[in-house]
Amino acid sequence: MDGLLQDIRYAVRAFLGNRGVALVAVLVLALGIGATTTVYSVVEGVLLSPLPYADAGRVVNIGQIPRTRAATALRRAEWPSRAEFLALRARNHSFEELSTANGGMPVLTGLGDATRLSAWEVMSNLFPMLGIQPILGRGFTAEEDRPGSAPVAILSYAFWSARFGRDPGAIGRSITLDRTDYLVVGVMPARFRFPMVAGRRFSSGADVWLSIGPTLSTSPRDMQSSAFTVGRLRPGVGIAEARADVSAVLRQLAEHTPRLENMVPVVTPMRDLAVGNVRTPLLLVLGAVGFVLLIACANVANLLLARAIARQREMAIRVALGATRWRIVRQLLTEAVFLALAGAAAGVLLATWGVPPLVSLAGSELPRIQQVGVNLRVLAAAAGAAVLTGVLFGLAPALHAVRGISPAALKEGSTAAGTGAGHTRASGAFVIVQVALTLVLLVGAGLLGRSFINLITLDPGFDAQHMLVAKMILPGDRYPGGASTLAFAHTTVDRLEALPGVTAAAVSTAMPLAGGLHGSINVAGAPKQDDAPQGHFTAVTPGYFRALGIPLRRGRLFRPGDRGGAQQVVVNDALTRALFPRQDPIGKRISFGMYTTDTGTIVGVVGNTRGRSLVAAPPPIVYESLADDPQYFVNAIVRTAGDPGALAAPLRATLRDIDPDLPVDNLQTMPEVMAESITAQRLYATLLGVFSTLALLMAAAGLYALVSYAVARRTREVGIRLALGALPRDVLRLVVGRGARLALAGICIGTVGALAATRVLGSFLFEITPTDPVVFVGVALGIAVVALGASWLPARRATRIDPVAVLRDE
Repeated sequence: MDGLLQDIRYAVRAFLGNRGVALVAVLVLALGIGATTTVYSVVEGVLLSPLPYADAGRVVNIGQIPRTRAATALRRAEWPSRAEFLALRARNHSFEELSTANGGMPVLTGLGDATRLSAWEVMSNLFPMLGIQPILGRGFTAEEDRPGSAPVAILSYAFWSARFGRDPGAIGRSITLDRTDYLVVGVMPARFRFPMVAGRRFSSGADVWLSIGPTLSTSPRDMQSSAFTVGRLRPGVGIAEARADVSAVLRQLAEHTPRLENMVPVVTPMRDLAVGNVRTPLLLVLGAVGFVLLIACANVANLLLARAIARQREMAIRVALGATRWRIVRQLLTEAVFLALAGAAAGVLLATWGVPPLVSLAGSELPRIQQVGVNLRVLAAAAGAAVLTGVLFGLAPALHAVRGISPAALKEGSTAAGTGAGHTRASGAFVIVQVALTLVLLVGAGLLGRSFINLITLDPGFDAQHMLVAKMILPGDRYPGGASTLAFAHTTVDRLEALPGVTAAAVSTAMPLAGGLHGSINVAGAPKQDDAPQGHFTAVTPGYFRALGIPLRRGRLFRPGDRGGAQQVVVNDALTRALFPRQDPIGKRISFGMYTTDTGTIVGVVGNTRGRSLVAAPPPIVYESLADDPQYFVNAIVRTAGDPGALAAPLRATLRDIDPDLPVDNLQTMPEVMAESITAQRLYATLLGVFSTLALLMAAAGLYALVSYAVARRTREVGIRLALGALPRDVLRLVVGRGARLALAGICIGTVGALAATRVLGSFLFEITPTDPVVFVGVALGIAVVALGASWLPARRATRIDPVAVLRDE
């Protein structure tokens, strides 16, 4: 320890005496470690931090999927019915306990404006099974699981804080959800979330949890209704064993339920369900920022290598006084780790500034975003990364320094040290590594950037400008049938069209980039095909196509009063190409539906619009008149003459005036909806663009430093060349040539690496291939230009060396 403290004291004195080198090294490391810490804080919060349950690794979700799509996303697994849940609970051998829950979106009234909440009806054993108890009040009781029991509620910490100001007196009060009063009996801890499923509207948990008893029944219909099922594995039971156990129970049930014969059980850790499909892109981003850290290490290693060469006389004196080579290596490594820790401290400071903008940029793309922050685990990882990088970039200079120690280095002014080929090769290797890694990053950023540009310049099939959209869910108790829904839609359209600045208004059950009902579409009367096209179904008022600016291709659109014995539909080009290629679709009849089969006669064809995302190809779409298929989920759409944002307040006020107890769940302009739909692409393209820019700056700085150092070491040689008649252009060619050769070697190696590395980006690209030649050639040329610029500046100084002054010094 005495020796280590001595090394640290000497390292501090050494860097205080050479502040320039220390400052540059700390700055470079701060950028590398800061970027790495920022990304790692997101990875730790989203992927690594445990769920807020006791022994969360044993908490799993149980679902099932058809055998034909066994490889689809986890979030598409179907939930078991209540009958299947009861059978699993009674017959399984793998779970300590099983519980079930049902989600809903009731309207809260009586506490300010009507607000839609995320509410889950849960069994009384759920919270004890998760190892969580309320911080106020009590949990649910077994009596409250019984059908017809009194309605009670437990509040989330966030809801309790926002609506009751953290007043303990909230226990015993009532809240009104969909006109039903629920007695508040408890408040859950702040960190508790349930359920947590990425990609769903309840990815952040619920606002309130309700007892399941009031809505529970044993009717055949309710026994077949599906429910979110969660269980805790017995100690020592793995996922495969639990899946086999569930499969055995379902096979027994299949004797009486033929549907189950084609189903495959899925047992998924709740952590995986909470993370969803962001694991791969986040790990790719972490790998990319790791490249930035490696480039920073190579840069600092080059800097310390040059410093070690300049200190060879000092090292020779230490050896002459009795120091061992290991002692010198330890001193140099201590200095490197000291630099790395200083860089890490500055990097963590940068990370605390960088995490909030990153979280804001991610928006709703990243699940568990509330977990992200610079915490103790992140600080420990940053410290560990600092020590590792210190050893990584300090080892090569340290070994080179002790290898070059010789008696000649003791001579004052000796030029024997540092002029050999070893230092040149080592420095050149570090620069080649920097250029290669930078090219890989820039190619990845270029591919994602071009893909993102393709997305934002894509024609979505409708005119997104001057559009404002309000989403609502009509409560069934006040809108029980089609007539009441249709009356609400007509009133809404009439009132919105009367607003100043509104040029068109409509109501629909779905819209582009917002999903909706979907299912298979067939030619009416023809046998159903297993490979029938899958499409979307949208019920609209007549002004829908004008409000969205969707062009009419042939036939006609809906007219007011369209409704009769034969339902009339409008379809898009994608559907006609799928079902009626090279035919006139007008007058043809189709059958479609998600749960039931409807038929309709095609009266018009309109242009394609994007479906759930801009990335996917336009799906076949069937447009029905809202009079034929009124639904409880509706969108109010207006087209404005000016800024649509200016009409947000009047639109909200108009809807509140129509129905004061109906909340507007979401109110956005269409450009905002489109921007939200490509959040993931924007996030990853921006991150990789920032990282590759940092890498390019570091690589340019490293090459500049190497060439500058070479010029300084070869001043005598350059002076003699000039004295013997060499022209300035010859000196430029000599100096720039070395930098160009190093850059070319790095470009060649980096191109090979990029061809291999960018293949993993294929699923994240849109209308561009991972080997796009434009990106590869453009990046290579850009790096070449930057490398030549970094070499030209010191080369220019070399041409101004005065040969007379050099020879006089000799």
